[in-house]
Formats: sequence, C-alpha cells, structure tokens
Amino acid sequence: MVVLAACDDYPRDPEGTLDRARGGIDRDKLHPAIGAVTAAAMSVSGVRSAEVKLREEGHLLTGAVYAELADEEDVIGHLDKVRDAVEASDWRLYDIVVTPVRPGEL
Repeated sequence: MVVLAACDDYPRDPEGTLDRARGGIDRDKLHPAIGAVTAAAMSVSGVRSAEVKLREEGHLLTGAVYAELADEEDVIGHLDKVRDAVEASDWRLYDIVVTPVRPGEL
C-alpha cells in the first residue's frame, strides 16, 4: 500500500524516527533500495529533487519519499507517477508515503 499525502503540514519526521534502512552485516553502507527509490522518483518528469527515508521491518521496507516538483500544476498526477515509479523499483517496499515539498525544503 502506498499513501499519497498532499498537504503542507504533513510531519517530515521531526524526531528523526525514520532511519535510513541499512543492509546486511555492514551497517556503514546504505541499503541499495534507497538509491533505487531515489532514482525512480527522480526519473519522473516534473520532479526537481527527491529525498528518501526508509526503515526495515523484517524483509519489508517502509518509509517516505519527499518530492520537490518543478511546478504546481497537476500535483496529484505527478505524485501518482512518483508512487508508480517507486513501487516498481523494489518488491520489498510497503506503506510508502509520497509527500510534495516546497522548493528549497530538501
């Protein structure tokens, strides 16, 4: 399930509870899914920048994608495309929230 949150007051992880998912025994390397999800979000036309925060829950990954859009036209359409691209990037993704952010917030 992927949730779209199109509101300005959605909490952007103020306490830092969404840790970047770490993979394998070597905890110093970021999980490869972070790069794949970021690349998937950035591949969508109209996305200026994206930030991804993931957390491992067993073999699944959950978290948030923050997308800065190039314009404010058809925001929901752009978020749908980001969601579709992100879902296709890794089978382990579950309950990902896609949130638009204002320019300069990332």
